[in-house]
Amino acid sequence: MAGTRELLQRMKSVQGTQQITRAMKLVSTAKLQKVRSVVEANKAYFKSIQETVRSIMVNSGFDVLQPYMSQKDEGKDAYLVITSDRGLAGGYNSNVCKLTERAITDRNEAVIISIGHKGRDYFLRRGYTVAKEYESVDEVPEYGAVRRIGEELMKEYHEGVYRSIHVVYTSFVNTLTQEAKIMKLYPLSKEEFEGEVDDKAPLMNFEPSSEVVLEYVIKQYINAVLFGALGESAASEQGARMTAMDSATDNAQNIVDGLRLQYNRARQGHITQELTEIINGSNAIN
Repeated sequence: MAGTRELLQRMKSVQGTQQITRAMKLVSTAKLQKVRSVVEANKAYFKSIQETVRSIMVNSGFDVLQPYMSQKDEGKDAYLVITSDRGLAGGYNSNVCKLTERAITDRNEAVIISIGHKGRDYFLRRGYTVAKEYESVDEVPEYGAVRRIGEELMKEYHEGVYRSIHVVYTSFVNTLTQEAKIMKLYPLSKEEFEGEVDDKAPLMNFEPSSEVVLEYVIKQYINAVLFGALGESAASEQGARMTAMDSATDNAQNIVDGLRLQYNRARQGHITQELTEIINGSNAIN
């Protein structure tokens, strides 16, 4: 059995780790509240863009979307994988990477576009082609950076570099549950914009034409989808890290309790031994 001094040192070490995990949980909680407010605000903007596209289709028909829905024969399938730069977040990173692997049927016909070092390292170790890498989201995604990513992806799609673009991200359900999802970003699908248009909405004339307005709105739609995916992933990362650090803090407390019990037993054993020696010595003198 370990000595009392060794047990005390181990308890101090575990308690130090416990303080770190508790602090990391508090930091993740604060970041989660911040990013969730941004995600909720983006949902209203995204819904407004969808309504605008629907209203254009009501006036011009689904044919105006055809240039954005046609599947290209050239290029490869691109998978934009959103992960983090750091670990200590439970299965947050691994779930996204494994979902991407299951979605890829032929790795020779697929390329990875990573956001975050964890995703890049995962696919490089397994021999996948990582075509491009972007910096991960620290706390809250910036719309300017998201817009640049969206513009680059759309430009490369229309140039024939990619025949399709998918986004793999983590959807935030609650602090205990995060779900990895994959969504087709390009080409667009008709189902995304089907639905009823508000009857009370006024009829609109689009200048110079509905096609020109649609081209602009589609760019905003793609950027809103990316921004939402990054926001959901950022919230999921903080939620997963908060849960992981809470579990680590509880485990550390259990270890400390076990070590304290061993320490008390060892200390009691030493006291009993000393008392026995004193009694035996007293009896020997008498």
